[in-house]
Amino acid sequence: MGKYMIGKLDLDESYKSAFVDLLDCFDQMQAKLPMSDDEKKKCQEKLTRTLAWLEIKLPIYWCTIVRHLLLHIIPKMETFGNIWAWGMLTMERNHTNIKGAVRSTQVSGSLTVLFCFICTIIHVMC
Repeated sequence: MGKYMIGKLDLDESYKSAFVDLLDCFDQMQAKLPMSDDEKKKCQEKLTRTLAWLEIKLPIYWCTIVRHLLLHIIPKMETFGNIWAWGMLTMERNHTNIKGAVRSTQVSGSLTVLFCFICTIIHVMC
């Protein structure tokens, strides 16, 4: 669903590709099958590479808590196990941040939709 939505947005193909890469990592991390150490390492490298590219291309407010939380998902998986088994307390604590992202007037057009979508996914996972 998320990849389909990204495909419909009026964005440059390089942005679409980067966001699809993020969603691929999310899919892999949320799977109920355990990730091998090699898969975790590849996923972490893909996240780091994609986020570095987005940090260069997107406005500064993209690169705050969102980036920081994403880079900690794989190490958390090593400590707490698969993401699907984690509780929802973090989502509840960060609900205010998500509402702020949705109501933001600083981002315009298709990036607003995409930014809010990605923020919601990230906060659910962390």
